[in-house]
Amino acid sequence: DAAGREFFPTLISGGALVIAEPGGHRDYRYLAEKICSERISILHCVPSLLRLLLEEPAFRDADALRAMMCGGEALAPEIVARFHQRCSARLYNVYGPTEAIIDATYRLCQARDTHSTVPIGRPIPNARVYILDRLLRPLPIGVAGNLYIGGPGLARGYVGRPDLTAEKFIPDPLSGEPGARLYHTGDLARYLPDGNVE
Repeated sequence: DAAGREFFPTLISGGALVIAEPGGHRDYRYLAEKICSERISILHCVPSLLRLLLEEPAFRDADALRAMMCGGEALAPEIVARFHQRCSARLYNVYGPTEAIIDATYRLCQARDTHSTVPIGRPIPNARVYILDRLLRPLPIGVAGNLYIGGPGLARGYVGRPDLTAEKFIPDPLSGEPGARLYHTGDLARYLPDGNVE
C-alpha cells in the first residue's frame, strides 16, 4: 500500500488455508491461477489486488469463489461494479485496524449500490463502533466525526509505548462496563440513514 506495508492475501479452499509460494503475493497472474487451480472459495485481499485480479483472464475461471472480503484500503465503487460483472460470489467491504480486530465492520456490497463511496458497514458481533465528537459525544446520522471501536477484541496497547497507549486507548464513556475501553482509529466517519458507516 501507499505506506509501504505489504498485505498478504488469505486463500481458503474447502475450509483449509492455502499458502501461496514465497513472493507469490506480488504476482497477480500466479494468484489468479492459484485461486482457480486450488478451487479457492474464500479470498481476503486489499482492493488494489482485487482490481488487478479482475483484469486477469485466468480469474474468469474462479467459479469456486463464494465470498471475497476486501479491506486494508478504501474499496472504490468501480471495483465493486467490475466485480459484480465478472463474479457471482459475495463481495464484502471490511474495515478494522490491527489494534481493534482486523475486520471490525463489514458490509455486503450489492451490484445495485449507488453510493459515491463504499460504506464500511456495521460492526461484527462483539465489536462496538461509535462516531463521536471531540468531547466524546455521539453524533447524529449524517454528521462526520471521529471513529472509535470498542469491545473485547481490542488490543491491550502498544508494547513499550504507554504514552501512545494512553492516547489511543481511552475509557469507554458509553459502555457502562467497568474497565471498558475504546480505540481512537484516527479515521473520520458518519452514519448513513440506513445505519451503515461511511
